[in-house]
Amino acid sequence: MGSAIASIWAATSRVCRGLHVLLLVALLLVQMFPALGADGQPKIDSEISAPEYVFIADEVKLAALRVRVSDGDHQARYLLATHYLAHSRVLHGVGGMQNQAVAAQNEFKRLAEPLARSGHAKAQYALADCLRDSLCGGEDDANAFTWMKSSAEAGLPRAMYDLSGMYAGGRGVVKNEHLAKSWLEKSVKHHDALGLGELAERYYYGIGYPVDYNIALNLSQQAAELGDDTGMTILGLLHFGNLSTAKRDYNIARLWLERAALKDNRGAMSFLAQIYGEGLGVEKNSAEALRLRKAAGNPFFTRYARPSTMAKHFQTAAANYLAWQYFLGIEVQRDCAEGVHWLKIAEEGIAPEIRREASALRGYALHEGCGLPKDRILAKKLLSDAQAQGVKFPFIRRLLKE
Repeated sequence: MGSAIASIWAATSRVCRGLHVLLLVALLLVQMFPALGADGQPKIDSEISAPEYVFIADEVKLAALRVRVSDGDHQARYLLATHYLAHSRVLHGVGGMQNQAVAAQNEFKRLAEPLARSGHAKAQYALADCLRDSLCGGEDDANAFTWMKSSAEAGLPRAMYDLSGMYAGGRGVVKNEHLAKSWLEKSVKHHDALGLGELAERYYYGIGYPVDYNIALNLSQQAAELGDDTGMTILGLLHFGNLSTAKRDYNIARLWLERAALKDNRGAMSFLAQIYGEGLGVEKNSAEALRLRKAAGNPFFTRYARPSTMAKHFQTAAANYLAWQYFLGIEVQRDCAEGVHWLKIAEEGIAPEIRREASALRGYALHEGCGLPKDRILAKKLLSDAQAQGVKFPFIRRLLKE
């Protein structure tokens, strides 16, 4: 098994979408957006880290909000605006309802823009969120950045975190790692769950910060308690590996990793696959390991949040591992078509080592005619290049000798 396929595990060697359409929309909304509070009113807290976009199905409550808006109530205006943003997001995912989606997003903008111009931090954030995700008339990173920066400067912790990501990724602004770190740290000081989780991850892996498991433990505990899946994953790894002051406890580690996996955290799924695949603190279960690897390797379906670099890494590394398993029949029945399926996902990898190993796996498939038309000339070129770049699949040497 090659180095990048192993890297997902080596990282833990330290730790080891008519009425039927409307019904579908309603079901999606229930799953995607927060519920109303116990008093029947939308949950809203001016001090929470991240704004919540609440779809309000009750026409009586909507009518009451509209009355309050006409009376100049800014909070009611914000709630009504984000109701339309939530509605627009779901409708964009339902075929044949694009006109309704556009109407909802236009109503959102009509309500939100005056609020944002007046300095309302959450309305500024919602506009930025809509603009960067193509829901406000096309992706507009420059204006998204402007509104995100205004919201962050007005003190909204989630805007601070997302502004950090825009500086880091060069979205709507020139890349600036110094400002990216500065805004990330500000979001952490304001207890943003995502900021805490990312900084914990950075200290755990040594990404832009020195490896420090004690700091990672403190940050991940705070993030996990706030519901952040990255924090849960790091906390699980720290307990699994007996790192820092976190004592090794396989049950606690697995609990946090399983909670993170339920939130589609690809790293947690990958580490759990290793745990079950190798029987680390649990009875070995190859079927569960395979299920978890497939979940980790599956494409990201959300269009509203781009997967992080680490999430993309774990996804493509898991896909690489699956391609290797299915091509060679490792703990699964050999299935060339399934191998090619996972190979295509792995080839989208960001990390050079994953791309090199995917190239070697394509070489294997071409050499053997396994799911791809046999082409031994191209196969040997890919295999030879992979060997020269340090890929260590055992089959490379054998196939090059044939």
